[in-house]
Amino acid sequence: MGSLWLGWAKGRIVGLEKMIC
Repeated sequence: MGSLWLGWAKGRIVGLEKMIC
């Protein structure tokens, strides 16, 4: 559960960075 949550949060952060760049 913990690693799934971290993976989801990390993917969201990467997506936001790609949208901003």
